[in-house]
Amino acid sequence: MTPILLAVAAGTLAMSYIAMPMLIRLSHRFGFLDRPHGRKRHASPTPFTGGWSIFIFFWLGLLICVRLLPELKNEMGHYLPSFFVAHALVFIGGVIDDFVSMRAPVKLLIQIAAASILFSVGLKIDTIYIPFSGSYLLGDLSYPVTVLWVLLIVNALNIVDGLDGLAAGLSIIGAIGLLYAAIKLQIPVVAALTVILIAVSLGFLRYNFPNARIFMGDSGAQSIGLIFAVATIYCPIKSYTVAAMFVPLLTLGVPLIELAISFFRRLSTGRSVVRGDLGHLFHLLPRRGFSKVKTVMVFWGVALALQIFVFTLFLFDRRIVFSILVVFMAVIAGWFLFLLKREEQN
Repeated sequence: MTPILLAVAAGTLAMSYIAMPMLIRLSHRFGFLDRPHGRKRHASPTPFTGGWSIFIFFWLGLLICVRLLPELKNEMGHYLPSFFVAHALVFIGGVIDDFVSMRAPVKLLIQIAAASILFSVGLKIDTIYIPFSGSYLLGDLSYPVTVLWVLLIVNALNIVDGLDGLAAGLSIIGAIGLLYAAIKLQIPVVAALTVILIAVSLGFLRYNFPNARIFMGDSGAQSIGLIFAVATIYCPIKSYTVAAMFVPLLTLGVPLIELAISFFRRLSTGRSVVRGDLGHLFHLLPRRGFSKVKTVMVFWGVALALQIFVFTLFLFDRRIVFSILVVFMAVIAGWFLFLLKREEQN
């Protein structure tokens, strides 16, 4: 990382941090509030406009970086306009959803359109790596796999935005893992994306940690998801290494696990897989006696543990790392399944 990138990130963090109280006051004044009802059990009406700050200051910071760092402009200049359009599309869709609760098929169509825009300029997944087997070219499957990946990441970040501080903290932790990989693999674009994302997320988290004064809303969760999608697609494009292909799964492990468990839980019980409920793992722990803060810390702890595996991929034999990872994931999954079983029995 260059001093200029760090300086821009520091400035972005400061602007985000300073702007947040003003955004909170304006949201209360104009009634841009998420009011408690149904699944939403927060204590009082809370602004849902945190995603506006995340989107605005992310792009402000990124454009300043591109302006000041010629190598960054040369590297991502071709992708930047399409990235902005795709990001703005998802963000605006999230804003509309925060106001009028958009139907799931419409949200998916918007996300597919954004993924298609990224694919059209070369931001695509054309190779996959299977542990202990090797790398495989996708060929004609590249488009559906790219779209599916974008949908998974955007909705995984969205689904964990159900507890104060959870999504923002997981985003910061995941971005740190990606930043480390970007530095090791010498991918300046991913380094810039993750550093700016960490900055805007930290500025937001100060006011989102329990008890939150502002929520990121769908506009924020989906915006962060698309940034991660672009970063995790770009990483293996520029470095066809095992680490580059596998790191994205580790950095976003917790949101993806939550998404997978929610999908199969709803499917097995005959519920709609796209309709929200109170059966998520971050809902389960408070019902088992955990406070909001302790629940968030548990999920952050698992995410931090996964980042350790990111670091070890660059230090040790990947077969050993994968083997230990399988055992770790089995233990974590077993604990959560045990809690779920106890919940069903009660």
